[in-house]
Amino acid sequence: MKHALSPLSICLVVCFIGCQQDLPSDLPKLYSCKVTVSIDGTPTEGVAVTFSPSDGAKWPAMGTTGPDGSVSLTTNGRFPGVAAGQYKIILYKDSVEVVGETVKETLLIGQSYTSAATTPLEYTMETKASTVEFDAKSR
Repeated sequence: MKHALSPLSICLVVCFIGCQQDLPSDLPKLYSCKVTVSIDGTPTEGVAVTFSPSDGAKWPAMGTTGPDGSVSLTTNGRFPGVAAGQYKIILYKDSVEVVGETVKETLLIGQSYTSAATTPLEYTMETKASTVEFDAKSR
């Protein structure tokens, strides 16, 4: 008895293989990381979160918090998860107001959180899925 793949089966296999994301050969193993950010104790939407590798590695993880103040991070903005290692945590949240031709930007989080050089926040990502919370100050 012969076994043959139908044309539909062949199309599905080709589509599945062709649709998979090409992973860089040097991409380390990534682990799920859900982050919740609060400002002055209140979970906050719209906070840009960056895990900046302390060792200068090229695999930062990032995301922007949703309505409940949480986000699942992606590495290089494309690959779900975070590589194991030590990170400086950068947070950024602002408000932009346009009046006529004038644009006024107001930082809604303490200035120290906006740079890897000044942030007081650090996190060690282990080789397992993680959930972490950060409470930043507005000033």
